[in-house]
Amino acid sequence: MDLWKIKREAAALNFYFSSPLAPLQILYMNLITDVLPALALGLDEGSEDIMQRPLHKKRHKIIFTKHWRAIINYSFVITTCIFAAMRIAEII
Repeated sequence: MDLWKIKREAAALNFYFSSPLAPLQILYMNLITDVLPALALGLDEGSEDIMQRPLHKKRHKIIFTKHWRAIINYSFVITTCIFAAMRIAEII
């Protein structure tokens, strides 16, 4: 399980004082967020010359500042939607 998923579950526990997600729901979230993207990466064809390419420098950034902002914004939107869905489920 990813650290962000654990933090999200812990934050939800602080708001609700009980587990907001059933174990089956947590497994389903893992399926959607981990397994399917891993399958997509695993089935994608790689480049023929990948092993002949020179190595990147140690200080070479993989994720730039604009990417970090997008990741943080996307995480915030997902977390907000999850909390809103849980709140709506309580009302209904």
